[in-house]
Amino acid sequence: MTAHDLLHTVAFGETAMGHIKRMNLSAEPESYALWYTYVAGRDPALKQAVNGIFALKGTVSQAEVDDLRRKYLLAADRAHQIHRIGERLGDEVDQVVGMIEAAMGVAASLDQDLSVSSQRLANPVNRQILRGIVEAVISATKEMQQENARLGRSLNQTHHQISKLQENLVSITKESLTDPLTGLANRRHFDQSLSGASLEADRTGQSLSLLMADVDYFKNFNDTHGHQLGDHVLRLIATALRQNVKGQDIVARYGGEEFAVILPDTTLQQAELVADKLRRVVAANEIIRRPTGESLGHVTLSIGVATLHTGETTQALIEVADACLYAAKKSGRNRVVCETSLSHDGTT
Repeated sequence: MTAHDLLHTVAFGETAMGHIKRMNLSAEPESYALWYTYVAGRDPALKQAVNGIFALKGTVSQAEVDDLRRKYLLAADRAHQIHRIGERLGDEVDQVVGMIEAAMGVAASLDQDLSVSSQRLANPVNRQILRGIVEAVISATKEMQQENARLGRSLNQTHHQISKLQENLVSITKESLTDPLTGLANRRHFDQSLSGASLEADRTGQSLSLLMADVDYFKNFNDTHGHQLGDHVLRLIATALRQNVKGQDIVARYGGEEFAVILPDTTLQQAELVADKLRRVVAANEIIRRPTGESLGHVTLSIGVATLHTGETTQALIEVADACLYAAKKSGRNRVVCETSLSHDGTT
């Protein structure tokens, strides 16, 4: 690292700490890494996301920092891990190929020895020559047996290593599509699943509907009771949503306190019924502070419902569902608003 690079690194670090102190955020290493990446401009998508929050609110909350870190930094870390595992799998496969080629070489050598012995036996032989031929065959056979045993041990070991790498790859891939707080599909998984569901709906002609849900007054709840209890509430809601949809439906944490539910083969009317069921299930849950047994009341959801129309993009579907969610918030919260209830200006 040159002196010029060092000066830049120090400057980026000081600016990153300045953001953390100014907004009274956690100074843990993960948080510092996010702000350093933002200041250094190493991730354009992250920089755009943070600038968008700044433009809207002028500040970034700790919950938003955690969400940004999960979305941008963890995804990059996992992509790097997947790449490394892929390289190691390639190395293991190369070793297997090498071992098989070596075994084939030994087999070819044995075949040649047997061929020579066969030719010698075709001619008249005395006892001494016959003994030499038999000993040569026995020696070549033993060598082949030893090579087969060595190959078997090596293949078993390599098979075990490849199996472990495959397990790690599956685990990391699953993590890269899962929200770590709630265990639901994350935003990346949501985008992929909605795109796939849209293609399937186009192919089969089946309906595809989408719910966008937001926890009512969640910021007030977090500020009053703390982030730890707020996270507990998000996990409770995630469980309630997951347990009250069909197996083919996909529940995702869209971001912060917002959730999304993809409903394949579901009409708008059916989706509205699902949304109201989810709203009622969540509202029925009483929040209890475990150490004291104190009741903190209930949390509720506002939900927007939309369906995919012929020729419509998934982004348009999300925007309509979001508009319905906004209308549900504006009209009193703890309610469901369907796209058929929206006026042309996006209100009910």
